Amino acid sequence: MSPRAAAVRRAWVLVSGAGVAALATAVLLALVVVALVAGRGAVTAAAYGLAACGAACVAALLLVLARAGAVARPDPRRAETLCRRCTVGALGAVVVVLVAGGVAVLLTRSGEPMSGSAVGTVLVAPIVGLAARQRAVLQAIRRASLHASLRASARMSLQSSLRASLPPPVPAPRPGGRRESEPDRAAGAR
Repeated sequence: MSPRAAAVRRAWVLVSGAGVAALATAVLLALVVVALVAGRGAVTAAAYGLAACGAACVAALLLVLARAGAVARPDPRRAETLCRRCTVGALGAVVVVLVAGGVAVLLTRSGEPMSGSAVGTVLVAPIVGLAARQRAVLQAIRRASLHASLRASARMSLQSSLRASLPPPVPAPRPGGRRESEPDRAAGAR
């Protein structure tokens, strides 16, 4: 598989995953509305809401990773920056979802919101590893291209320094046993 085809396939997988996460977010938000309308209380709504928050973060972060893959070839530094931002964003989302779950537990005096918080955290946590892995791959690609260009530059520099350090070429002998410069000496002696 060519590198271009692999990049297109990877982007397609990431965008498809983001679509599934967005669909899960919509379902979880619908469950929040149903829990509030049916009168099941804020506890259940908070649990579904925290899980929806995690799913929404997954959708957004997967799209950022797909974008990082798309800009990797023309601008590898920007792609690495996007991966770094995605890693930090995913870590921030994990902390926010966990803290919001803890606050919801304190406010409702029930452990149920923590289950939603755990679901949201479990959804977001793998994005940290995925973003870190993609950044490492981008760095390896950039280093490989840098090493290749350094090798080519060193090779050209070596060739030019060898040409400069060699003595001038000696003229080849003529078929009569005399060199090209001998007739000039003979002409000058006359």
